[in-house]
Amino acid sequence: VDDISELTKNFKDSGFSAVKTNIPTFENGPQIHMPGFAKGSESTDINLTPELTNAVINWISALRENLGPTTSIALDLNYNFSFEAIINLAKKLEPFDISWFEIDSPTASGLKNLSNRIKTPICSGENLYGLTEFTPFVEQISMDIASIDVIWNGISTSLQIAKLAQTKGMSVCPHNYN
Repeated sequence: VDDISELTKNFKDSGFSAVKTNIPTFENGPQIHMPGFAKGSESTDINLTPELTNAVINWISALRENLGPTTSIALDLNYNFSFEAIINLAKKLEPFDISWFEIDSPTASGLKNLSNRIKTPICSGENLYGLTEFTPFVEQISMDIASIDVIWNGISTSLQIAKLAQTKGMSVCPHNYN
């Protein structure tokens, strides 16, 4: 976190107006907290400890302080926390004006329930393939922003998904894991 000033200076100098971040941890050397994918940690625990909560708040606070109020910050939570943990974290991060949480869910109804319980917009869908998988998420307006992985869905299908999302007033964000 001490190096964030230099990192954000380089970022601002590049002309970007938004940044998306994962959750870095530094206890055993720098790594990304990704228990939902069994990466970056030994644990697959998707609960949120007080220590991890403080680490996330410190990370986002340092980003906001150094980026200023006009740069958008999106926080990638993927499958890494239970919905209850996300609700608690979202409340604590409200003062930092997060643009969106990227959250993936295997169910449209579960994501819709989460969306109704937090103020921060939800971006989701990078793990959905094809119009059939996206349809229930769009019909239930489970997310605010549809993240469509163009590489996996292809251009034609991605455009169909985007048009469907727009019928419900959703924004669309292309995604490319590569």
